[in-house]
Amino acid sequence: MNSSGNLEHGSTNMEMDTTVSSESKPSLVSELLEFTLQHPYNYEGHVKLIEELKQHGLKDDLHSARKRFQSLFPLSEDIWIEYLEDEKAVCNTLQDYERIIGLFESAVKDYLSIRLWRLYLDFLLTLVDPSTFSSQNAELQDVVSLQDVHALFKRAYESCKYHFSQSQRIWEQYLEFLEETGENLFENDQTISLQDRMYDFYVERLEIPHSQIEETFSSLSSFVTKNWSQDEYEVIMSNTNKIYEMNLSKFKKIYDNELQLSASNHSLECYMDLLNIESRRSTSIPSYIATLYERAICFYPLVGDLWLEYLAWVSKPDFPPQAFAIAERSVRNCPFVGRLWAIKLLYMIVVGLSNNAIQQEKETCLQMGLLSGFDEYCAFFSEYLKLCIYISSNELDPVLYIKNEIQVIENFMHHHFPGLRDDSLRIESAKINLFISLNDYESAERCWNGLQKDFQKSTQFWIIRYTATSRYNIELAIDSLRKGLYKDVDNPMLLFQFYESVVTLNHDCFTSISQFFDVTQAKKLFVKRSLTSQAQNQEIIPSMKEVQEKPTTSPDHAKKRKPTNGEDIIKKTRLPEKHRNREEFTILVSNLPNDISEKELQQFFKGCGNILQIFIYDDQEGKKIAQIEFSETSEVLAAKTKDLKQIKGHEVSIQIHVDTTLYVTNFPPTFDESKITDLFTKYGRVVQVRFPSLKFDTNRRFCYVQMSTPEEAHHALQLHSTTLGNQYELKVFISDPNKSGARSGAVYEKRELYLTNIDFSIDENQVRNFFQDYGTVESVRLPSRDSKSHMGFGYVVMSTSTEADNALNAAGKVLGKRVLNVVISQPKKAINKEKLNKDKRPTFTKLLNKSTDDSKSRPTTLNQVHSKSLGIINVDQTINEARLRSIFEPYGEIFRVVLHPEHEGAIVEYADIHNAGKAALAVEGMNLSGRELHVTTVNEMMHNNPDHNETLIPTPRPRKASARLGIQKFQNSRNQAETENNAKHDNEDAMQIDPPKTNDDFRRFLFKGT
Repeated sequence: MNSSGNLEHGSTNMEMDTTVSSESKPSLVSELLEFTLQHPYNYEGHVKLIEELKQHGLKDDLHSARKRFQSLFPLSEDIWIEYLEDEKAVCNTLQDYERIIGLFESAVKDYLSIRLWRLYLDFLLTLVDPSTFSSQNAELQDVVSLQDVHALFKRAYESCKYHFSQSQRIWEQYLEFLEETGENLFENDQTISLQDRMYDFYVERLEIPHSQIEETFSSLSSFVTKNWSQDEYEVIMSNTNKIYEMNLSKFKKIYDNELQLSASNHSLECYMDLLNIESRRSTSIPSYIATLYERAICFYPLVGDLWLEYLAWVSKPDFPPQAFAIAERSVRNCPFVGRLWAIKLLYMIVVGLSNNAIQQEKETCLQMGLLSGFDEYCAFFSEYLKLCIYISSNELDPVLYIKNEIQVIENFMHHHFPGLRDDSLRIESAKINLFISLNDYESAERCWNGLQKDFQKSTQFWIIRYTATSRYNIELAIDSLRKGLYKDVDNPMLLFQFYESVVTLNHDCFTSISQFFDVTQAKKLFVKRSLTSQAQNQEIIPSMKEVQEKPTTSPDHAKKRKPTNGEDIIKKTRLPEKHRNREEFTILVSNLPNDISEKELQQFFKGCGNILQIFIYDDQEGKKIAQIEFSETSEVLAAKTKDLKQIKGHEVSIQIHVDTTLYVTNFPPTFDESKITDLFTKYGRVVQVRFPSLKFDTNRRFCYVQMSTPEEAHHALQLHSTTLGNQYELKVFISDPNKSGARSGAVYEKRELYLTNIDFSIDENQVRNFFQDYGTVESVRLPSRDSKSHMGFGYVVMSTSTEADNALNAAGKVLGKRVLNVVISQPKKAINKEKLNKDKRPTFTKLLNKSTDDSKSRPTTLNQVHSKSLGIINVDQTINEARLRSIFEPYGEIFRVVLHPEHEGAIVEYADIHNAGKAALAVEGMNLSGRELHVTTVNEMMHNNPDHNETLIPTPRPRKASARLGIQKFQNSRNQAETENNAKHDNEDAMQIDPPKTNDDFRRFLFKGT
């Protein structure tokens, strides 16, 4: 570590390279050496390397590995003790002594450790004991004096004396040292006797809060008895007792709080509460608070917020230079926290280090690449820009220096985080403040105008803009704030209140009245927007009068009692369902115990609100993480208060989980969860893939992909516009539930054309070439029921709505041998759930009777269709037609697939009856998206009601045996009456419920001709 705190990577790597080249080392040691060189900031790699080197007795390499480990990381107490014990054992020369003293100095700086201080003291005490020397270490004799040991005791005690529970161990060792060596130690200072020195040492100890204060007072009593007469004892102890009682009363609050801290097993939450209490007390002891922070850091060295709070507290009295050491330690422990790096740079300015040293430290921070994501880089750069005004004062051209630094930061963020933006405007605000400090108001305004495009709907943006602009032009600031009033901001009421307070504070009564008009008009506009939004997003509830005047259409209704007290409204109307906002109502809980269960998490968050879903998974390091979805914002905020609280001894970290969900559409229809996961895995960990229900629209084709971090989600946006399967242009966006009402796409943008009466000999390329005369064709789709021909209609997407309007001129023109019909596609209207089972939806019988130009011979009776059709149940509502086709097509040519999500089923009609039987045997029990498919008849599937059945597999119901799959009724053409009777039975069968077939039925059918 050099003077500015930078890591000396070059010399360390050179030293380790010489060891790597040795061919005599075990293969695992060589691999670990290579690994730590390539990944120097992997803590566990260094620990494992040191263990292997110790096991194989490679002392020289062990020394080098430990030296490098210590230069990169603060070592734990146990690792330091093991390291120092090994080094002490080979301390024979003066050079060894100086090296070990340096290690001890580094050790006691890392953390406040009583054990390390005592080991340090024991080491020096052995060097003043003549009996410990031999011919091997004779060189060390007289290197250490009693004064050196005494000076170290004073340092150790001053450092540890406010450690409430363990400082007594250092004090007692110090006391014993004074008793044994006091005469020799103070022989040249006779101004005060040794007894008086010792007494003062006791009294000073009683004035410090510590858990063994009663033992200290008892020890003092024995000491006074031994060294003074009985009369003197009474006087001395009387005065001492007053001091003792006074301090017990004075520090009672500390003693009570320390008991709570011990009872909580030194939890971080309890430490933070105790620090908060002590820092606000008027009689608080700063040294005790500092020691309290050090004790907390020993337990929780990787909690960045703890270091930030410690540095904030220690910086209160005019930024003392000694705080620089704390800033250095904070970065060594938490190199992933951006603000800690910025605070270290601040203290480098305070202690007077050069600009070159500051720049070198900044480059070290960036080159290490340890800052944990976009947010930490924003925190670091925003704080660093604030320092630039002070750093630039030592430059020849301060303005040029600042502008260059701004450009460097912008280039860095654009390169490493393309497309990401900071909603808190930290870097932008710091940059604008720099321009204002330089009196470059034009650049500041250009920045605001550039940000307005992306942040004009943010209330925070307009408030920050006003605050910054008011520093140099109050009228301009108020004018910009007035513009924000008329924007569709996220928190309009806050902006209204802020504007009114600003006008009140900055204008007289006459001007304030004129400004009142702006607020009034803006509020009216806000109300109008709210009403419009409600009308678009919610169902219209009929009025009382409309419901009461609704005519009765059935005689049965007249016999029923009339509902009272608005009961008819309650029954016949339904409030709009609340929109499920997973992205904003989900929290991420980390640092969970490995055996955590959903039940335990539900109990932990019991009082926070309604938990909709809990999803537990492993992170990249194998640690448990949970996503917990709530139903409201207030519940999320309540859950956030559980941050840093314990579950089974683990202090959990809770974050609001936003910007991790991707909205993905226009992928191939056959894509399932596994293919979507494979597509996104290279950009990060895919936590979950969710497909929408097709219950109300079987043509929906999109999904939500949940990534583990916002950075991974934004990284995955690179897949946007990727072409899949040579025809599908993938669309990937960050999911924003608040924008779901404003739909986009070719249909909603009036860019999609709907074509009918297309010649069956025409393919997609010919359609594309035909419409290129009217503009740019983005895509062409001709739906087909098989690979041989399309269905006579299709869709063409133009690049703009203007081009689509122009393409309407193609209507009436001949393409192939037919005259085209061309219209603009219309969005599908939402289907009411209650209407799904009504006759308005095409039934299977209606589909059978529809005319077609297909050359295939079609079955003419419903019974013949049923014989070649399979009813599939337990089909997940997210499964589309293409995925079902991919499962059933290997068994033969399929005539059609009809989805029935309302029954959680589908109908698969084969062209050949034998293929239907083969498929039924093969597919029965097959797993599709976590569900076992079951094959039954069409009628049985159409009677399946998953909303009311406890199981998804319907129970068998009686029906005629002749209606089984593959068994047709005998038609006697010579007897017309019998034929009509059979036709009548066919119609009856269409209304009856068929029992499911067994495998034996299918086997008899398949092998009847063999």
